[in-house]
Amino acid sequence: MNASYNTEDTKWQELHTALQDLLAGYADNELEDDEVMIVEAHLAGCRLCRDDLARQFSLSHHLSSLPLERMSASLHEKLDRITEQPQNTVETQRQTPKVSTPARWLERQWLKLAFSTGGWATAFALVVTLYMQQIPNVPHSNIPMVADALSEYQTAQQDILPVSQQLTEAPASWPGGTLLSSWETSIGGAPAQVYAMRSGKDIVFQYRINESVLFRNPEVRQAIAQQGSYSSEKNGTEIRALPMKSSGLLMVGPRRAMPAVNDLKIKTI
Repeated sequence: MNASYNTEDTKWQELHTALQDLLAGYADNELEDDEVMIVEAHLAGCRLCRDDLARQFSLSHHLSSLPLERMSASLHEKLDRITEQPQNTVETQRQTPKVSTPARWLERQWLKLAFSTGGWATAFALVVTLYMQQIPNVPHSNIPMVADALSEYQTAQQDILPVSQQLTEAPASWPGGTLLSSWETSIGGAPAQVYAMRSGKDIVFQYRINESVLFRNPEVRQAIAQQGSYSSEKNGTEIRALPMKSSGLLMVGPRRAMPAVNDLKIKTI
């Protein structure tokens, strides 16, 4: 961690952890004056928190810029039927008190906010600061775009790579990486471009994907907001997801062949 404070000090670590919960409120101008002073004093000496705040600003700006249309009355009714608890009879309600968990309440608020006009900024703060803490870790193979990328990568390992009619520059480059081939595919139900790169003795695939596909999964959104990228591993195969200008990047390959993040030359948000 790059900071001017003594990060090994227990009191500093406790303060740093406590202030993580205030960053989202600071980004949305929702803090009291005394809270703002505390956060800004900490930001002045904590590069990690400054980077986290910058990522929150970037992702919030992206979400607020997405076009949304107001729901029709029929869709409102359908959403209410999905999110609301079933109505029990008076006798049943007396026997079994209705329990509303925080996760259930957050889920209803997220659905209503996400589909309402102008609700993205609020939904973003709700999801990142609260809702994401309630859901379990999802195996990365259950994320559609990741499953698509892994499936194509594993299939391509058994076949001959398609011959490119015209090689274009890959979205990311690194020392020792060589572009071998490129072709069109589909990731997450949207068109995507594949770039097969040789890295050492292995092959690493890059996928330039649709921006909406990249930010579709809440686990990926949370990782990008907090760390700037999403990464996971399965059976020695690593996958990364990074934001770029108006698009996203997926990288799939053996962990030993994946370049270090500091070696990547890529335009991120």
